Amino acid sequence: MTDPKPLPNFDYDTKVKTRQGSKDPLEGSSSNNGSTPDLCLLGSEGKSGVNSFPTLDVGGSSSERSYKDRVAKSATPGCGRWAIVADCVSGLHHFAKKILCGREWCEVCGEDDSASHKRRQARLLPKIQQIKHLGYLVIEFPEWARRVGRGGLDPDLDNKGRKVAGWCYSKTDLRRTTKIIVDVLAGKRCGRRGRVGGYFGRGITRWHWFGTEYPGKLNPHLNVLVDADSLSDEVRAEVQPAVERRKEELKGSKQTKEVRKESRGIKCYERRTSGYLPKPLLERIKEDLQTSLGVCDLIVHYSYCDKPGQMLNKVHYVTRATFREYSWDPYLAEEVLYNFRNTRWWGSWKDEPVWSL
Repeated sequence: MTDPKPLPNFDYDTKVKTRQGSKDPLEGSSSNNGSTPDLCLLGSEGKSGVNSFPTLDVGGSSSERSYKDRVAKSATPGCGRWAIVADCVSGLHHFAKKILCGREWCEVCGEDDSASHKRRQARLLPKIQQIKHLGYLVIEFPEWARRVGRGGLDPDLDNKGRKVAGWCYSKTDLRRTTKIIVDVLAGKRCGRRGRVGGYFGRGITRWHWFGTEYPGKLNPHLNVLVDADSLSDEVRAEVQPAVERRKEELKGSKQTKEVRKESRGIKCYERRTSGYLPKPLLERIKEDLQTSLGVCDLIVHYSYCDKPGQMLNKVHYVTRATFREYSWDPYLAEEVLYNFRNTRWWGSWKDEPVWSL
């Protein structure tokens, strides 16, 4: 693949392609008397460059619209109507990739199973296929902590005029909170030794901003997909005495359905045949997160799955958009989420897939 080269019928004064007879930006070239400016070429004279998008306006000045509208939606009202084009060395094969704004509140990209949603799933799928037993942590902040630390135009200040540090309502706080959580779950970086002192060898994180039960109510929570088989042997050894005590408690309890289910789960945990984590281990993880973040009533949920279909369901859910309406929180949209990297992962992902579609 070479740098994008000029295709026929491009007007380099506006950098907008005028291709005859094409109804879809990704169709092959055809010929009739019509012409539609539907494809954008990055750069001039076939050179790539992000600053060469046309600045055509379709109602209202660009400064009145969202920051990504000026790039992805400046020439057409619909999302995904532009594409980056290129051709192979021989010039016989042409390629185009749609430009999507990726905003969660976009009427196109924010929908479930949209092209943007599928791209996020496709990036994670090769990693998830290396996991045999998938663990799923949801780390949720109490309501009082959700809007603390607002920066930007209207910052929260203490009695000395300094900005208040929060957890999830400014870009700086979000990055710091994500780092703290990853340091607890994966361990802190120690130079060439890698990460030391964590729980899981590899995992994936992604934030959700709003819940499904109360649309429009701010509820930032971090979704964490972990490889349950990568649980540290040192952690297993340290928590085993507490697991043994828990087993004795279960034996002396009334053998209800819940008690029998927990006993079976502990057996699977000890045999390493499931993603189940015993109660003493989950309590230790929760306490470490609460202490590191300084939130004593932090909410931590855990579930697990072993079947490929269930894992795909988790990936589909975690990568979905939750910020469906811009009006829900304009400050969060413009000041916090601009240029914020939402999806992160840690660990080595070079193993062979353990299951396939």
